[in-house]
Amino acid sequence: MSASVRLGHGRVIDTTADQFLAYGPQERAAVLTEVDLRLSGLVADREFRPGDGLLSPLFQQA
Repeated sequence: MSASVRLGHGRVIDTTADQFLAYGPQERAAVLTEVDLRLSGLVADREFRPGDGLLSPLFQQA
């Protein structure tokens, strides 16, 4: 691990801009908050149903 990449941080490449982007705990928290808001809106609007034709679960809960 390089000195510029601290624990809890990650880098991804943006192929459209040909550059690396650094993400840390604040960025992850912001994305998770946005996902939570979007899912909350979906659940409030209608029943959340995954759909037909899905694969069977690998493990069955007891």
